[in-house]
Amino acid sequence: AGIFTFLFTPDTNPCASTAALTVTVDPVLVPTFNAIPNLCVGDTAPTLPTTSNEGVTGNWDMAINTGTAGIFTFLFTPDTNPCASTATLTVTVDPVIVPTFNAIPNLCVGDTAPTLLTTSNEGVTGNWDMAINTSTAGIFTFLFTPDTNPCASTATLTVTVDPCTAPSSEMSFKILLEGNYQNGTASMHNDLAQLGLLPTSSPYEQAPWNAGVPVSNSIFPADAVDWVMVEALTGTPQTTGAKGLTNVETQIGLLLTNGDIVDFNGNGFLSFDNLTQGEDYYFIIRHRNHLDVLTATPITAAASATYDFTTSDAQAFGIEQLKAMPDGKFVLYAGDYQAEGVIQNTDYDEWVIDPSILNIYSLTDGNLDGVVQTTDYDVWFFNKAKIGTLEVTY
Repeated sequence: AGIFTFLFTPDTNPCASTAALTVTVDPVLVPTFNAIPNLCVGDTAPTLPTTSNEGVTGNWDMAINTGTAGIFTFLFTPDTNPCASTATLTVTVDPVIVPTFNAIPNLCVGDTAPTLLTTSNEGVTGNWDMAINTSTAGIFTFLFTPDTNPCASTATLTVTVDPCTAPSSEMSFKILLEGNYQNGTASMHNDLAQLGLLPTSSPYEQAPWNAGVPVSNSIFPADAVDWVMVEALTGTPQTTGAKGLTNVETQIGLLLTNGDIVDFNGNGFLSFDNLTQGEDYYFIIRHRNHLDVLTATPITAAASATYDFTTSDAQAFGIEQLKAMPDGKFVLYAGDYQAEGVIQNTDYDEWVIDPSILNIYSLTDGNLDGVVQTTDYDVWFFNKAKIGTLEVTY
């Protein structure tokens, strides 16, 4: 490129002078354009400039379209500048990345909450709008927002927290009551039921029991004896000082003539819903006017478990907490008319207030025949001064 002068010399004409001619050769002008940052599918497409950085005007062969991902080359053709060349501009349209995360299995209320991952399966980093909280049951949706990737979209992850009630533990207990035990038969009479004196509601909603399990039943099994209360407890039983057991669940059941304790409807053994299967629990069996007993050893909660208090005095925690009968069976001591865990003079005081009552469901009816009379005094007299173990007392 440059400006060039050319000299013309005539051949023979003596009167012709020389002459000069100037020719300008311009450089080829290559139009340039600022690079366009990568776009994402679906972005608003920018308009390609029609004037280059060098001031060359022209047109492009097509407009940018962000409907499809890819690398696209656009051709610029100058309008009128004969020394301006065509030019190209490359534009990249990246695909939209939708972050994905592995599903989180259903959780239970109270479970340790897992931490949501901050890097997706595609390598996109970001943050969640909140953390998982398992204190409440429900279906929760979490929003993920990418950090810097312009083509990464937000994403959601749904986590379900279920109530997850613990599997029930069906507990089969057997006890015999001294008051209505029929020696030699391994069974008890059920005069209260036969006489229609059993109350339709549990008697253990009042002091000192305050069970907090208000159940009722108007149709009793034919062999029902009386209502009983069963407590599941954790800890280590103590014999002096402060109690070492803590109640975790109470159930109300019905005692049958053969000693089995069934649920308050008489449909099966007692079902405990708040026990953790595989963990150990002690159990207290309470009857309203007999000395309550505690299992001698803890029972491991399982789908089903059995414990029989009638086979040995050693089945109850403490010293001589079960009474041996002539036929070899062991029964709960009768005569705790104040239901305090000790058979003493105050129980006599309770009986003597009204020692002659017919057709009654009463704490002072020690032999459970529906009549308060001297035989109930006799039951108390032979057991007076009997003390229940610390854990069963009120």
